[in-house]
Amino acid sequence: DSVPDDFIPSRSILYKVDLGQEFIELPQVELEPGGALKKELLHTRNIYILDCYTELFVWIGKKSARLVRMAATRLAVELLAMIKRPAHASITKTLEGVETQVFKSK
Repeated sequence: DSVPDDFIPSRSILYKVDLGQEFIELPQVELEPGGALKKELLHTRNIYILDCYTELFVWIGKKSARLVRMAATRLAVELLAMIKRPAHASITKTLEGVETQVFKSK
């Protein structure tokens, strides 16, 4: 499926990067009403991608698998390219426990 060129998400989307039987899965995680990210949603054994349209954050849990860590970065690049975004759109990796203020504000 293709995404329309004029698509702009109305709020942030949180994806969990998961290792399936034969491929990497990217299920969406339900955020709180209003789209607020709560720390309780992020688990140390997992990796998440938070898509804020102009910024994508790859949150890496301390106990996450190395294979999934490598795949998450590539997936973030693909997500960035899937919809038309501003030229300044970027990807930021953030490690559990040393999250930036920008990430915490999402």
